[in-house]
Amino acid sequence: MRGVRKLIFTDIDGTLLDENYSWKRAENTLSRLRTKKIPVIFCSAKTRAEQKVLRKEMNIEDPYIVEDGSAVVVPMECPLYEIINENLNFLKKYQVKIKWDKEILIKLGVDYKEILNFLEYINKNKKFNLKFYGNMSIDEVAKVTGLSKKMAKLAMQREFSETVVSWNDEALRVIGEKFTALLGGKFVHVYGKRAGKDRSVEILTGLYTALYGEKPVTFGIGNSYTDIPMLRVVDFPAIVKNPDGWIDAKIGLYRAKGIATDGWIEFVEGFVL
Repeated sequence: MRGVRKLIFTDIDGTLLDENYSWKRAENTLSRLRTKKIPVIFCSAKTRAEQKVLRKEMNIEDPYIVEDGSAVVVPMECPLYEIINENLNFLKKYQVKIKWDKEILIKLGVDYKEILNFLEYINKNKKFNLKFYGNMSIDEVAKVTGLSKKMAKLAMQREFSETVVSWNDEALRVIGEKFTALLGGKFVHVYGKRAGKDRSVEILTGLYTALYGEKPVTFGIGNSYTDIPMLRVVDFPAIVKNPDGWIDAKIGLYRAKGIATDGWIEFVEGFVL
């Protein structure tokens, strides 16, 4: 596929990052992608604050998808920033709200406060006994996630979704009546029903099609069930191996033999570069 425009949509935790939250083994691969001008688009449950830190470390200036597809962020340095105004009709069908600033925020989800208020309300029923970031301390979040306190603090700077770390089936049923509630690698991700990794990927693919004048070939790579919506809408989907094996994905995709970062490198080196 030489000469063909390409996009990579990638999950972060357990995919690009290893069990120690390190991406260093992928440094050479990321450098080669930059040289070939292939956008690396984060598509993750991580917050905007978390992803900004990682993007700076990795020297990535491409758009990114935050909080399980609750919003698409287009930085000023990205070429897409200049064409958003020309593609408002395309964006309208996704019923998004757009906020212009130093980076453009294309919002698909709901405000965090709406989710937090709902969880606090139903949690008054003691039988649910929900534990979520909003009723936890930084130390508690760091302990259950394995994040440093600095990164745990950034993980708690949620704008459009909540992470539930302790729950029961009845609580999930009640939450699922109002919001999307999906089990990720460890925890339950709660976000607005109009949000989604699939819709966010479609938006960015459409914008890049407008920018390039042709549809780019899309690659997606993840490791958990929350990545399935993303993987369903890309041309070439893949999952990396988790320490306990691959998720039981019911779609055709490539199963990388390497765990986390090693699997990510395997797929990108073998199929993208």
